[in-house]
Amino acid sequence: MMKIIGALAFFFVPHPFNAALRRLLGQKVEVGAKINIFSFILTNSLFVGRDASIAPFCILQAYEIKIGNFAQIAPSVIIRAPLIKGACFHIGKHSRVFPFCWIEPGEGVYIGDQVGIGAHTLIFTHGAWSDFLHNGPVKFGSVTIEDHVYVGWRVFITPGVTIGRRSIIGANSTVTTSIPAHTMAAGYPAKIMKSGINTEMSPDGFGKRVEIIFSEYKKYCSRLDSNPPKVSSDNAFFYRSHLGETPSATAVINIDMSNYTYQVANSFDPSIFLMFLITYGIRLERTK
Repeated sequence: MMKIIGALAFFFVPHPFNAALRRLLGQKVEVGAKINIFSFILTNSLFVGRDASIAPFCILQAYEIKIGNFAQIAPSVIIRAPLIKGACFHIGKHSRVFPFCWIEPGEGVYIGDQVGIGAHTLIFTHGAWSDFLHNGPVKFGSVTIEDHVYVGWRVFITPGVTIGRRSIIGANSTVTTSIPAHTMAAGYPAKIMKSGINTEMSPDGFGKRVEIIFSEYKKYCSRLDSNPPKVSSDNAFFYRSHLGETPSATAVINIDMSNYTYQVANSFDPSIFLMFLITYGIRLERTK
C-alpha cells in the first residue's frame, strides 16, 4: 500500500523535480532523464538512463524497470504486471515505445537498442483465460525483441516470441512464433515475406547511400528559416570501425556506424544534421 501511495504522490510532480526527488530517495535516475507529470511508476527497482524520457499519462508497473539512455516511452503507454520476481521490463538505448501501446511483462519483456515499437502495439507474456482443467489453452513465456528491430503499428506479439535483430514486422500483424534476424514478416499469423534485409553493405553501396543523405540534407536545409552549418562529404565522414575503417583527420564530424557514435571537432554544431539523420533511422550518441 505504501508503494502505491508513493507512486501516486510522484504522479503529480512535474519535470525536473520528479527525477530529482527520485534521486534523493535512492532511485537510479541518470542525468538528463525526464519523468513527466501524470506518469504512474510502481516498481521494486527502477533505472532510467541518461536523457531518457517517460511521457505523461503512462502507467509503468513491473518488479524491475530498466530504461536505457535516450529511450522514450510515449504518452498513453501502459506497461503493467504484478510486482513479482521475473516481471521485468527492459528497453535499450535509443529505443522508443510509441503511443497507446499495452505491454504485459509478467514473464519479462526485453527490448534491445534502437528498437521502434509502433503505436497501438500489444505485447503479452501470458495467454490464459480458458479453464486449463477443461482443456483450455494456456501459454506463458518472455518476449525478446533484439536490437534494431522495427515493429509497425497495431502489431500483436504473443507469449514466448523472440524477434531477431534488424528485422521488421509489418503493421497489423500477429506474431505467434519467433522471427529470425534480418527478415521482414507480416500477416495474421505473421510469416516471413523477405529474408536478408538490413545486412552489411559493400563499401560502394555504403558510400552511395551516404551521398544520398548529404544530397537530401542540402534540400532539407533549403526549407529551413535558419542557416545551419553545412554538412557534406567535404567536412563529414561516415565509417565502420568493425570493418577496419578509421575516422578522417580533416572532418569536423566523424560518424562511426559500427556503434552509432559521433565525434565533432572544434565548435562545430551538428544538432540539426543529427535530427535529420533520425529520419533515416540513424540515432547517434556523442563520444569524447
